[in-house]
Amino acid sequence: MGRRPVIAAGGGDNACGACGSGVIADGEGTVSLGTSGVLFVANDRPRPAGTHAIEALCHAVPGRWHQMSVVLSATSCLTWLGARLKRSPAELVALLGDDPRPATDLIFVPFLDGCWSPRSDGTVRGGFMGLAHQHDDAAMAQAVMQGVAFAIRECAEAFGEGGGDMRRLLALGGGSRSALWMSILATNLGVEIDVPRTSALGAAFGRPGWG
Repeated sequence: MGRRPVIAAGGGDNACGACGSGVIADGEGTVSLGTSGVLFVANDRPRPAGTHAIEALCHAVPGRWHQMSVVLSATSCLTWLGARLKRSPAELVALLGDDPRPATDLIFVPFLDGCWSPRSDGTVRGGFMGLAHQHDDAAMAQAVMQGVAFAIRECAEAFGEGGGDMRRLLALGGGSRSALWMSILATNLGVEIDVPRTSALGAAFGRPGWG
């Protein structure tokens, strides 16, 4: 070839995405609500979470590590419910608005594709518990949001067993467009969640290129 190849270490997609979002300092993280739900927290040292199925890996930045968990079904649960009810996910979100409805005994378990974190079990399945005549479309949609939030909270609790300190999260993914879902998630995790203004962010990145 005439030239020596360059071998360089890279990073995983979530680690590189975290770098692009400025998530590098210990205790900073991202929570992504897409088809799946990913919780990612930067660490100042390796923080394995015992027997839990939590990833503890090198960050894409030298001298940093991260914990990461995956809830296999997040916004896809709302898509699944919408298909059953002949409504789009956006319609279900609109039914709820920005404020939570009074609590009910309806529970949704979001393991429609099995469980990856914090316990790896491909055979476990999800569904509604406590479904009754009085539960309408909105009640089921809210139960789905709460179920996903509780699953992510369980992952966060496993992070804590590794000594991680989760102080601030940046929200990513389509689910972050629902103010209600973000509120439910922040309440469950007990941490501040920032939702970026992507249009303003894009303009800021574009500014150096102006003439």
